[in-house]
Amino acid sequence: MRKLGLSVTLAISIGAAMSAFSQSAAPTVDPAWKASEVVEFIGLKKGDKVADIVAGRLTASLAQAVGPSGKVYAVETAEVVKAHPEALAHMKALASQSPNVIVSEEPVASALPSGLDAVFIRQNYHDLYDKFMGPADVPAFNKAVFAATGN
Repeated sequence: MRKLGLSVTLAISIGAAMSAFSQSAAPTVDPAWKASEVVEFIGLKKGDKVADIVAGRLTASLAQAVGPSGKVYAVETAEVVKAHPEALAHMKALASQSPNVIVSEEPVASALPSGLDAVFIRQNYHDLYDKFMGPADVPAFNKAVFAATGN
């Protein structure tokens, strides 16, 4: 198991992020997203299980990194789906092309699957504190992340 690091940065436009990979399971991603560098930093390998919280821009890259024997749990939180229903539709389209992507739309504070190798949240951690996804019980969310990864 790897140690987790949480990064707080600017919010993303979910609709725009989804359209970037709705055409195929292995899309061309914007070089500014630094997909390969992010995947390398996380340390993902074939067979890993990773949760992508507020799934979007890098879900397809994560799915490719873990390969067919791995799993990407694409979590489109209930709060995000309420504000951006198209996000769930785009994620389901990706999952239909990538059998290793499992989509959920649970509330952000819900428990994550156990046995994860990594949890990835890109530019949305700060939203746990605002009206967009919360205010969520951030300590409970953090505890669920560490429990899901055995840390």
